[in-house]
Amino acid sequence: MLQRICGNFEVAENAHLIDKWQHDVTKVLSLVNKITRAKNLPDLQLLRIVNDLVAAKTIPLDSIKEIVQLGLSLDEQEVLSEEFINTVFDKLDKLEQNEKNIIPKRTFIMRCLALIPIKSDTLLSFYKKLFSNEPFPLMGAIIERIFIKEDVENEGIFFTILTDFEEAVRQSARLNLINKCLGDLDTNMATLCCDTIEQSFFMNEKLENFAAFFGPALEALYKQGRPPLQKIVSIAFLKEFVRRFWDSFLPKDKNNPLRFMSERFFN
Repeated sequence: MLQRICGNFEVAENAHLIDKWQHDVTKVLSLVNKITRAKNLPDLQLLRIVNDLVAAKTIPLDSIKEIVQLGLSLDEQEVLSEEFINTVFDKLDKLEQNEKNIIPKRTFIMRCLALIPIKSDTLLSFYKKLFSNEPFPLMGAIIERIFIKEDVENEGIFFTILTDFEEAVRQSARLNLINKCLGDLDTNMATLCCDTIEQSFFMNEKLENFAAFFGPALEALYKQGRPPLQKIVSIAFLKEFVRRFWDSFLPKDKNNPLRFMSERFFN
């Protein structure tokens, strides 16, 4: 199937061959998904990725052929190598950056997150590429998936970042790398990370559990030289603390706080 896509499909009158190829690939992948031991075979991983790229119908076939040939030439135990990932990103980045072309990029990133082992050096390289650039639309789900994966690997890691940053990055080399990528807090990526952390890890926490972390969060912001990721997590924590405090202790008529204060203290 992979060799077929490298055939003479670029001719306009043979465009229907691409549709037939996709149809056949879909059938193959559907059958393979029923065979547990076959799901993660390197060639099938490559086939899924190539099928996603072909389905986008915006990537030149020459680029797809190059990706296929590179994938087939690499170590069969590691299709998603740093070289392969960089090549695919290079092809995707050359496309006009519109909504239609963002879809295959997001799909490829999600494939990588699902397939690259969490302890792999390739994942570090992959994270560096993601967090060193400005986010594209709808990237929040990708960042959320990355951070949730970190919390699954080391439960409560974002609370550990507040109280003991050195211990947190000792547990996760990936978060250490992300911290280095977020050196400038005045970026859209830093803002996206902050919002994602707030919503994913602090929004559902009970307010009474915040007490132990309030001091460390403030300290991370007013002390010089604190790591960027610790500052981002602290801001996320304090944003949620203020919101929850407001909702819990201020009146339901919070749209008219002056009236409430006047009635409470001056009547």
